[in-house]
Amino acid sequence: MWKLLTPASPADQENDKVVAPVPQLGSSSRRFAVRLVATATNAQSYGGSLSMSVFRQVGRAVVTVVAVLATLLVFHTPASADTGSGNATHSGLSSDARPGVAATTYKWFSWGDLQVGDCHQTGGYLRLYSDGKLTFSARTWTDRTFSGDIWHARFQLKDSSGRSLFTTATYDSPVMWPSKPHDWTANGTFEPSVYNGIASVTQWASC
Repeated sequence: MWKLLTPASPADQENDKVVAPVPQLGSSSRRFAVRLVATATNAQSYGGSLSMSVFRQVGRAVVTVVAVLATLLVFHTPASADTGSGNATHSGLSSDARPGVAATTYKWFSWGDLQVGDCHQTGGYLRLYSDGKLTFSARTWTDRTFSGDIWHARFQLKDSSGRSLFTTATYDSPVMWPSKPHDWTANGTFEPSVYNGIASVTQWASC
């Protein structure tokens, strides 16, 4: 329903101004308008809730990524790089028979308890044969690790005056986990020409 307006004043007519009719809303129209306002308000509220939900999901994703990266850094941290050395506490001359080889004389050197960082070695026993072959056996373990520790050992062969004659390659234990001893043996070589002059051996170890 339209409301009748009074005629425009002469001044308005002179200025070519037009007064638009003002519609009057009925009760049903007012209810519809209210519904429109309510719907718009709900949509705005839903949009805000959706934005907050997206922000929360992004936040959770960031936290998860940081946690995963931290875990990877922890579990991929290299084993301790501590180093140490130990002179053989006992030595001697003996002989044995190896498969396919007649009884062979060898020099042997042994160690007591050694420790490098969280890693331990006991019963270290090195055999040096005159043909340049060597065999080392030991029991090793670690007290604490997240990624598994490895005992690395190399041997410095010396004469009676302590002069270095030869240093072997490095021999590795199996990967060690806390409180689980590993008995292992490594075979290798050294320069056979220094055999007769060998009087002592120093074990250099890292873990």
